[in-house]
Amino acid sequence: MKILLLGEYSNVHATLAEGLKALGHKVTVASNGDFWKNYPRDISLVRRQGKLGAIMLMLKLYSILPQLRGYDIVQLINPMFVELKAERIFPIYRYLRKHNRKVFLGGFGMDWYWVSTCLRDKPLRYSDFNIGKEVRTNADAMKERRDWLGTAKESLNKYIANDCDGIITGLYEYHACYHPSFPSKTKFIPLPIRMPEISREPSFQMPLKLFIGINRQRNEYKGTDIMLRAAEAIVKKYPGRVVLQKAESVPFAEYEKMMNGSDAILDQLYSYTPSMNPLLAMAKGIICIGGGENENYEIINEHELRPIINVLPNYESVYHELEQMVLHPEHIANLKRQSIEYVRKHHDFINVARQYETFYMESGPDRFFPAASDFQRNVFPIQRAHSLCLSRSFLCRSGCFSSLLCFLFSLGSLLLCHLLGYGFVDFLLCLNLLVVSLFLRLCILLTDSIVALHLVCFPCIKLLLCGSLVKCPFTHTSTEMLHKINALIAQYVADCVCGLCAYLHPIKSAVKIQIYCGRIGVRIVSSNLLSKFTITWCSHVSDYNAIKSIAFATATLQSDFCCHFKLLCLIRFEFMLSTRNSGCKGTAFYA
Repeated sequence: MKILLLGEYSNVHATLAEGLKALGHKVTVASNGDFWKNYPRDISLVRRQGKLGAIMLMLKLYSILPQLRGYDIVQLINPMFVELKAERIFPIYRYLRKHNRKVFLGGFGMDWYWVSTCLRDKPLRYSDFNIGKEVRTNADAMKERRDWLGTAKESLNKYIANDCDGIITGLYEYHACYHPSFPSKTKFIPLPIRMPEISREPSFQMPLKLFIGINRQRNEYKGTDIMLRAAEAIVKKYPGRVVLQKAESVPFAEYEKMMNGSDAILDQLYSYTPSMNPLLAMAKGIICIGGGENENYEIINEHELRPIINVLPNYESVYHELEQMVLHPEHIANLKRQSIEYVRKHHDFINVARQYETFYMESGPDRFFPAASDFQRNVFPIQRAHSLCLSRSFLCRSGCFSSLLCFLFSLGSLLLCHLLGYGFVDFLLCLNLLVVSLFLRLCILLTDSIVALHLVCFPCIKLLLCGSLVKCPFTHTSTEMLHKINALIAQYVADCVCGLCAYLHPIKSAVKIQIYCGRIGVRIVSSNLLSKFTITWCSHVSDYNAIKSIAFATATLQSDFCCHFKLLCLIRFEFMLSTRNSGCKGTAFYA
């Protein structure tokens, strides 16, 4: 299957992608790397700060949307799977839903169902939003309530949850919030962990080495503040027998490196189950001190292993369990061995990927989707008729608009070239333009209206570009010039197809074009489609400079779809400078 994983939480999608690839699937991960954690991804969706950052991210998203179609499976890490306002995400989700076979929503973190259920129904004895019947009012909890309750985020979450083909939860707590509302399409699947290579049997020697990761922005929300105070108190009470290492908001690679060699990790005070970081630590033989309630073991049908030191969400419980580890170190080696076995048994990334694979195939009806690279495939009659009706209705409007633009540009260009004496050159360009325009309109019939809106602009842009390449060097000569066409090699193939491919699969590699005409220099640099475009002129040709040649390098446009080669038309000119009474010949290439 072809699978797209959108968004990232704590390396879930990056690790899942490895497992799915090992099973033979083609997987793409598009995310922001979970902010400063910088997890690996194939497509980076990092947003810069400020409104300009939002605008740049939106432009990038809309430019790569054609690459995010034609997948068998699209999985969203969260309703807010990109760093945009919920109002901006609605059309993106609808596009993904329309142009892909199945869409799945992940229940891996903060969303409306988690916030609302914990506040209203309180199915958990404690959580990020309640302790028993008492609602938490700390700053982080209140902020999340304002963000999700009665806002566009709530509407987005409800819309996606009701519309998607399936919901996958990674922790017991999130499953308890989604399953009552969607019992038929909610599935709990353990988090994926790639097992590290362990060369020796886990053992323990004093001092007890504790490790804690601190995110200053969510310190109180996750209970890290309480766990840190308890650990510091134990270190102070038992100097020489306990050491504490802290990692504060560091990238994942550095976090993992700092964690290696520890005996125990403190994480997720208000959780019933261990999350990705504690599970990774357990895979290395590091004991988890955090969420290990009975519900965690029951949902995965584990009746023997108990490697997690479960603590209640208060200072006294954490302090007591840490002190017991110091006073009874004989249990530590066994807990380390159980930790490794627990992760290998329930969280191995390939076994977890198989569970995802099964759920993907069993959930939701198979739907037709118009893939970008195979728009000519046969489709169901009703869907094909609907698509053609939409395209044709848009074709009438967009085709007339593009024709009008082409006519106006062509008329102005012809008048200018007639005054300059180069009407035949411009005629060739306009003829080429009309051919490309007609072909693109045929392509519109096989695509949707959004693609068509962009395609009709290509002929106009192409005319301006080609006109500047061919005519500008001659317009700067200050003498009368007689010329005639000796030969035209019209070996011009599939330019319109190249234009279509370049739109559907934007060009990533740099393109450099240089033109030299005597002392005239033209340089055009394009680093990405419609992202950067500059033209720089050098000195003009004077009355007594003979134009010797015009050289135009062939451009190879590399995209995800294929290499687009533009075979260039060759035109030979014979001309003569009236002031010198001597002829010279030149060759011109144009795209």
